Amino acid sequence: MRIVSTAYFKQRLIAFLIDYLIITAIVILIMLVVFLITGFDFSRYLELSNKANSFFMGKLKEEEFKLIQNEYASLVKIFDGSRYISSFVLVLIYYLYIPLKFKCETLGRKIMKCHVVKNSDLLIEVSPGLLAFREAICTFILYYLIGIPAIVLSAIICILFEKSLVDMISKTRLISSVYLEVPNRDINENDDHVGNAYRDYVKNLEDDKEEDNSEYDEEIILKSWR
Repeated sequence: MRIVSTAYFKQRLIAFLIDYLIITAIVILIMLVVFLITGFDFSRYLELSNKANSFFMGKLKEEEFKLIQNEYASLVKIFDGSRYISSFVLVLIYYLYIPLKFKCETLGRKIMKCHVVKNSDLLIEVSPGLLAFREAICTFILYYLIGIPAIVLSAIICILFEKSLVDMISKTRLISSVYLEVPNRDINENDDHVGNAYRDYVKNLEDDKEEDNSEYDEEIILKSWR
């Protein structure tokens, strides 16, 4: 029989970081192109941002802030507009189009050997609609709009429940693409603690394969290690 396991936390984390860094790098390149085309003055933007922060903290007088308010607002529109639009388009391409073409795998997931499936049935890959909801809405809003706070919260949830915040909202699961063959004497399909047999078996997988000649059953799904 074959065990399909949820992806390790380390496996998920590295896959996410690879994908996140790729998207971030491309977004920065797109923003640089936009800045060159529009003549965006980044140093001026930083200067006005500091003054705006000083105003909101009560360190800058309202009269002084009004002198820069319109200029600051126009720079913010260019900066945020280019960042959000490019991020959303790239998320659609990278997290939606590519996974639909390559079995729900981004580059990070491909490297770390994991992919997305339905939470209710780990053998069924997600539908285009569910994948669109998971990536284009959940992933984009949580990780690229909210950013670091959502990423940290998701990591904590993943450590505690072996599922990310995106998985919980979209009712999906990230599983390992590497299956382990296990002789049927080691796993009881009705055992709620099937994960224990999995852990014990990993230690001497190769030895058991050589010594045991029993036939293999259909796939047994390891939905949780808890």
